[in-house]
Amino acid sequence: MKKTIISLGVVLVIIWSIYNKSIGPFSGTYNLKQNPSLVLKLKDDHTFVLSNAMGKNSEFTEGKYTVDDDNNIKLVLEKDSPYKSLIGKVKGSTIEMSSMNGEFIKK
Repeated sequence: MKKTIISLGVVLVIIWSIYNKSIGPFSGTYNLKQNPSLVLKLKDDHTFVLSNAMGKNSEFTEGKYTVDDDNNIKLVLEKDSPYKSLIGKVKGSTIEMSSMNGEFIKK
């Protein structure tokens, strides 16, 4: 009986690990506190989209991000962007961007 329960538990853990759609610790949608129309979307595959909705027009920039062991985040923008990278620090559900003098808050 114990072997059956343990076997069933192992099978359930394997199935859960295969089909689990867990999200990364930093992925999600963040709004800039100083300008809520500026939205940062971090994805699980370490890419991001930075969009700015201005009335009927909207602009967006894509790129990749990295987070080191000290929770320092670096957003590396596409080649066509006038900025090379943005640097900040992740503090819980907020990202303080020192290069923008702003703070993104997770929705």
